[in-house]
Amino acid sequence: MKMYDAKKVRRLITSDCGKIKKITLGMSGDFGCTTEEVYRNGRLLVPLDGDTVTIGDHEGSEWATPTMVIEYYDDRTVYEPCFFVA
Repeated sequence: MKMYDAKKVRRLITSDCGKIKKITLGMSGDFGCTTEEVYRNGRLLVPLDGDTVTIGDHEGSEWATPTMVIEYYDDRTVYEPCFFVA
């Protein structure tokens, strides 16, 4: 199962916090029902304390790919897979 990787999100926030406007996590292929904003303007909105995080009642998926949507202050938007296999 592909699980949301909370450590990867934390590493990104730590390394690029001044550049990131917003991070949303969701399952690619089903963003309409599975997304949640986890970070905005320097503020963590969802606890990322452990190895994984629950987004929209899902910790992971067998078929969809947990993905970070990273919106930067320079108007770039990057979609990046964000999972580990458990």
